[in-house]
This record gives sequence, structure tokens and C-alpha cells, in this order.
Amino acid sequence: MAAQAVGSAGLFVDAKNEAAARFYQRYGFRPATEQPLKLFLPRW
Repeated sequence: MAAQAVGSAGLFVDAKNEAAARFYQRYGFRPATEQPLKLFLPRW
């Protein structure tokens, strides 16, 4: 599996606004350091 060779896997989303970003964060998504509306959900 490619994710195991690279060392990570996950899902990215671009939140439309801060309220949407908070919604995703409730489900474990983490905001990018310099772009808080870009969020990542790590899978391992």
C-alpha cells in the first residue's frame, strides 16, 4: 500500500469558513499551521 511506503495517509478538506473548520475539528481534523481553513484528518 502506498500509504505504508510513504508513512502517512489521511484526508484533506478546505473549509469554507471558520464555522465549517470548527465542525471538522470536532471529528478529529487538524488545521494547517499557516492556513487554518485547510484541515487534515490523519489515518495512522
